[in-house]
Amino acid sequence: MANNRFQPDHDRAVGTLNQIGFCRVDLADRPGFAELLSRTRRSTLDAYRHAYYDPAAWEQAVTELGHDHRTFLAPFCYLNDARLSRPARPSTAGPDEADVRAMLTRSTVRWLPDLAQFPWRCRLQVRDAPDAVELIVTADTRYLPPRRAEGLLRGVEALLVEAAFGDPARSAATR
Repeated sequence: MANNRFQPDHDRAVGTLNQIGFCRVDLADRPGFAELLSRTRRSTLDAYRHAYYDPAAWEQAVTELGHDHRTFLAPFCYLNDARLSRPARPSTAGPDEADVRAMLTRSTVRWLPDLAQFPWRCRLQVRDAPDAVELIVTADTRYLPPRRAEGLLRGVEALLVEAAFGDPARSAATR
């Protein structure tokens, strides 16, 4: 989603001014996983902060390419990083590698009530939690059954730990 409040007079608007934004990540030099995460974060934040387009022009361009603008963006998966910004250099050191790896065994999954409707097949949210980061998967269970949704969460968690302390390719190979 792109935040368009930087546009003239949008800073006084009441309500949401979001629209789908696109970002590009250059993979030509075949970056490692950690570098890919860094590039993707920079690209998505730039798109979020600065993306803007005329919806009518977008619809026309999509139609000229032979697509139906109402269904062009299929509701497959949506990532929403809703964490608040933090200082680049925290004032205190976090847990060491052994402590973080031990935390993997204490991760919990909590199931919430079913939703009557949900527009995406899968949404992964990243949120702040007390002394932690919370990952939330909301999914249409016709496409992502609960057991696989839990596997997705645990897989993302393991991949991030490996990216921080080891070889993410090793973690992916063991899944």
